[in-house]
This record gives sequence, C-alpha cells and structure tokens, in this order.
Amino acid sequence: MRYTDPTGHQVMGEGGVYGSGYMGENSTPDVFRYITNGILDGWELSGKIAGILVIDDIETIIDPDASTFDKGLAAAGFLPLGKLIKGGKIVVKLANKEKEIEVAVEATDTAIQAAAKLSNKQIKHILNGHMPDTFAKQVNYMPEADFTKYLEDNTFFNSSWTKEDIISGVETAYQSAFKDGVTGRYDYYYNGEYIRLFIDSNGNLSSAYGLNKLTKSYFGK
Repeated sequence: MRYTDPTGHQVMGEGGVYGSGYMGENSTPDVFRYITNGILDGWELSGKIAGILVIDDIETIIDPDASTFDKGLAAAGFLPLGKLIKGGKIVVKLANKEKEIEVAVEATDTAIQAAAKLSNKQIKHILNGHMPDTFAKQVNYMPEADFTKYLEDNTFFNSSWTKEDIISGVETAYQSAFKDGVTGRYDYYYNGEYIRLFIDSNGNLSSAYGLNKLTKSYFGK
C-alpha cells in the first residue's frame, strides 16, 4: 500500500511503514527520496542516516521488516561491501554499478554490537553446517561419500549448545574481533571451548564453527 506525502511523492504505507526506522527512529521523506533516486550529494544527510545504516546492516528490500531506509538503499542498487573500524570510527562501505561510497559513525560499544550482529543468512549457514542436531537432519539426504568427506573436513559446535548458545557465542567472538580490527582466522574462547571465525578483508564474517570432531556413529551411521 502506498500513499502520497505532502510533497507529492509516493511512499510506502503498511507492509513497508513510511517513516519507520530502527528502534523507532524516523526516516525522513528527504532521506527516502535521496537514496531511492541515488542523489547522494556527498552524503550531506549522513548525520541522519548513518546510524540506521550501521545498525540495520542493510537487510535489503526483500525483507518485509526492513526500514524505509533499507528499502531505499536496495532500490538504488546499493549493497554492502564491508564494515571496518578506522581511526575510532566504523566505516561502512557500499557500492552500486556506478560508485562506491563510505559512511562513518562513532565506534561506540552499541554500534560495534550492531555492526557485528549476525544476519539471518549467516545464522542459517552456521547452524546448518556446524550445529550437530541441525546438520543431522541433512545426513539421510547426503550421498555416503559426501557425508564421509564432510566429517573429514569440518568440525562442529559443542553438541550440548543450543541455537541461542551458538548465536551468542559467535556474535560475542565477532564483536571482539571486529573491535580489534582482526581479519582472517580468529579463535575466541567462549563457554569452556574455542570458536573459530574467518573474517574477510572487508570485515565481513564468512564462517564460524566449533572445533569438535564428530564421527559417523554420532549421526547413527
């Protein structure tokens, strides 16, 4: 549903609530128009939008709960390249087909926690590949050779850890690595054992898993 704002521009109604941002922050009509039209003008509005950008981490237009700002970014074709800490600020890098841009916000503890928060896609990848109970649901659909190879090449989180334990552990580890500006492999001691992260050169978390080896017998094979 759409309606027209006082300036004559079409904006989202319910289902993509106009004016609704993260934690109740407001996205102004100017912000929405500037982003959707790609008229960034040197990010003169960055003071209004940078905090939303970092905290929401750009969950794109396909997310029905995304803010007006996120939908605008996606509509303008901007995708996140990465986020790094430089000189006490979190620098978020974005790009579309025409340009790359950077927006910086103060690296407060709150901003770091938000910037290192896992996306739904990352959570699904981590749990499907490295949480024993979740991986077990895939075993009967895997060829025997693939299953054997997977166990040889991969390790798992503690089998007693819940989904919430794993997410909390990985986010805590990622926040620590992010704050220290670490990229590459990062081992973090959490709840009695190590979690291993891999972070790319842009500061994005590419993988996370526990270091427990499991055998076929664990999965009833």
